[in-house]
Amino acid sequence: MSLTKTQKDMVSQFISFTNTSRNSAIETLKSVSWNSDRAINKFFNDQEQKKRSSSNKKTKSTSSRRTSYGSGKVSRPKLNKLFEKYSENTEEINPEGVENFLTDCGIGLMDIESLILSWHLCAEKMGSFSKEEFCDGLYRLKCDSVQAVKKRKSTFLNDIQNDNKFKEFYNFVFTFAKEDPRHKFLSIDIGVFLWKLLLPKRFKLLDKWLEYLQIEENKNKTVSEDLWKNVLHFSKNVKTLEDYDPFEAYPVMIDEFVEWLQEQN
Repeated sequence: MSLTKTQKDMVSQFISFTNTSRNSAIETLKSVSWNSDRAINKFFNDQEQKKRSSSNKKTKSTSSRRTSYGSGKVSRPKLNKLFEKYSENTEEINPEGVENFLTDCGIGLMDIESLILSWHLCAEKMGSFSKEEFCDGLYRLKCDSVQAVKKRKSTFLNDIQNDNKFKEFYNFVFTFAKEDPRHKFLSIDIGVFLWKLLLPKRFKLLDKWLEYLQIEENKNKTVSEDLWKNVLHFSKNVKTLEDYDPFEAYPVMIDEFVEWLQEQN
């Protein structure tokens, strides 16, 4: 079959992660509509079912290979020890511990992968992980070591390729990034940083939007949850000014952005 470049990249990542054949990788990815996360879960679930149904045990080399990639059996004791290492035996991993963990996993604090990992862990606030978030989240990811997370992070971007998954992730980021959980908004500076990180391939007018946000009259404004969600909706539906529908119920700030852009043009 003829594959697109994106599909070829997904096949290569899948093979790297699972050590399976190319044909097996393609068939598994096709069966779940080219969703990498579901494909990986399906592959190892199928392997586990085959292991249970077979009267002959799998060889030790196969078992150890699966474990080294952080998939298959996950050790709760190992997860607890990993948490203790970065929490220094306290109730949660503090900002310094989070930074050390991310660094060891090859993830930068300002990288989108750090947000995707936090999303997978269902973390409630930036800069800390509770024991439940850390251990349960890594268990769901089938990772019980730094090396396993390093392997898994290579597919993080695939986890948000699907529009529905990206929307779920995008909405998580708003709540996660609030400086105070009681606040109902983000500062413009944080909004600009996050949109620059999240939307460069999804928002054709992103550069102009960021420029607009930083003009003098907008510097003291804030980003509400309604504005945050509507920016994603706007980015999907408005590729050029001709796509803009003035009767769409956008927040005032987006309508004013369009007016500003029309004046610029």
